[in-house]
Amino acid sequence: MEDKRKDLMVAGLYLGDVTLVLAAITRDMPSYVQGFELERVIPDAGELGPARSEVDSLLAGRDEIEEIPPELLRRILDTAIEKGKFHSATRCLELLGERDAYVDRFIASAGEKLRAGDIAGAAREISVASNLESETGFPLFQYAGPELHAGCTAAPEDCITRAAADEAVTKAMEYLLEGEKVLAFTGGLSDAEKKSLLPHVALERDPDFRDFFAAFVKAHAALGEIEGRDLEALKSDARVAGDVTRDLEKYLGSASPAGDAAAAALERARRMASGFVKDFDDIDSLLENLQLRRVKLRIGNFLESESELKAAGGAVEGGADGTPLGRAIALVEEIRARGVMEKLDEIEAGLAGLQVGLLGRPVHSQEHWQYLRELAFKYPVSPIMCCIRKLDDRYMVVPRWDSDLTAILRDFFE
Repeated sequence: MEDKRKDLMVAGLYLGDVTLVLAAITRDMPSYVQGFELERVIPDAGELGPARSEVDSLLAGRDEIEEIPPELLRRILDTAIEKGKFHSATRCLELLGERDAYVDRFIASAGEKLRAGDIAGAAREISVASNLESETGFPLFQYAGPELHAGCTAAPEDCITRAAADEAVTKAMEYLLEGEKVLAFTGGLSDAEKKSLLPHVALERDPDFRDFFAAFVKAHAALGEIEGRDLEALKSDARVAGDVTRDLEKYLGSASPAGDAAAAALERARRMASGFVKDFDDIDSLLENLQLRRVKLRIGNFLESESELKAAGGAVEGGADGTPLGRAIALVEEIRARGVMEKLDEIEAGLAGLQVGLLGRPVHSQEHWQYLRELAFKYPVSPIMCCIRKLDDRYMVVPRWDSDLTAILRDFFE
């Protein structure tokens, strides 16, 4: 066998990549290995000793081979599983015709380890079984993750992050694992067994989970600060404004114009005051539901009324000083001086930035579905710890700190 083909076999055996070995035994080598150089793929030639010896032994007295011997396929398979190359592993099993047998073997091993109290070991075995049973060699979390939240816009109460612990854990295991045999095994476990197994499966499926958890904690803290400090301060301001505008409406309703020419200005002020009462009446609810642009519009209308309010001050008998009208004018000046409108912009930017912090970077579209996809691809566990929440006329991804699922994972990792 020519040296290049032999190098491909050595590399395939060493890396657990059956594709390279198959390329080595084809009559016409495929284009993807035309520029292959062993020393560039594996610079440390000393590591190749065992693989080279095995290939030399296999080729002894033979110029070529037409199919990979079963014993070599099993060696490649073992290495592929060890290195997490499950596309190669499943290809080996297809060539051997032993896929079901290997899946059964790892499931049985998972059961034994679980009974022995080796929860981490059981998670490893069941994760391997899932990958071997998968048609893609690994779950496509970037599609399955967003699908968990497909109904959350219409029925947020049905979200996995709002489900009771036992139901949520079952759904989470079905998301993290796949395969008919694997899910039959996990479905047969007790609720307590599934609950103890979940964090370990999460780590198997998401090796970078600790990085996500750190970002998750920061996002939760940022959200808590916005809700507990900034939005509460705005609600307090809205209540004050509501009281002031109600007093203003009552005052103007019984006020007398300073003269015939002032009647029109007073009437305009009365209509404005009535509108302000309606505007400020439900701002608490708008803030609770993060409808910040609507809040900003209403506060903006109030600020823009300053000249009309001052005109009304000259239109009523006795002027505005010391009256609800004077207090309304003072409140307009105070809101403007405190930069409440700018604060609303800061809060909106802070909320929109939560999903950026969770992922570690922005996405081009800024759409919540794109964030969900990117998060699920980078951190497969993220969709069972996050949900979506409306911000103005769009949605954003937010951490769900108080869910039963998060509590289980948090207790394990904190």
